[in-house]
This record gives sequence, structure tokens and C-alpha cells, in this order.
Amino acid sequence: MGTRTLDMSYKMEKVNEVLAHEVGIIINKIISKNKGTLTTVTACECSKDLRSAVIWISILGNKKNESLDILNKNIYEIQGLLNKRMKMKYVPRIKFRLDRSHQKYDRIEKILKNNKTKEDNTLDKNKGWL
Repeated sequence: MGTRTLDMSYKMEKVNEVLAHEVGIIINKIISKNKGTLTTVTACECSKDLRSAVIWISILGNKKNESLDILNKNIYEIQGLLNKRMKMKYVPRIKFRLDRSHQKYDRIEKILKNNKTKEDNTLDKNKGWL
């Protein structure tokens, strides 16, 4: 792996971090009107040419679809604000995607808790044999 590849991967990582941070600031101002939800940017994935980016968001609360609709309806405003905030030759065009990983983590955690409870019950029953 050459130094150019390392430099590019470092640059991509930094662009992803900065873009996620800036989009997070912007969407919190827009979504703050939608009471009862918490919207967080969980990740950003820029294309290799830095022309487009997928912004992964997590929405907690009752109005997930409504919050995602608000973001998609205001995407041109968000993009415009992002263009003003970013100091880049080309600011990536953003798209929002709902990050459902926390739902998977919750499901795995429930399964692990159920298994631990079953193990504990089995151990309690077997204590009488010792």
C-alpha cells in the first residue's frame, strides 16, 4: 500500500467525519421542530470521487417516518446550508438512509438476556445435585 493510498483513505475518513458532524448540526435545527423525536447522524459514507454521500441517521421516538420525510423534503435546503459550511471544491450531494442497526443490537441483547436467564435457571436447578 503506497503513501498515496494511505493519504486518500485518511482524507476520506476526515471528510466523512466532518460531513457527518456538519449535517448533524444542520438537521438538528430542522428536526427540532418535530417534537418527540431524537435524530442522530450515525455515519457518513462518501463515494470515492467525493461527489455523493449517504448519511445514515438514527431516529428515536414515535415519529420516525415523519422525521425522515421532513429531512427528504428539506434536502435541498440542507444541501445548500452544507455547501455554505463546507470548505471544499466539491461538496458531496447527500442522501439520507435510515440506520436500523440499533434495532438489531436491541434484538441481539434481548436474545442474550433470555439465554443468560435460562442458564441461570438451569444452574439454580442443578445446585441441589451438588
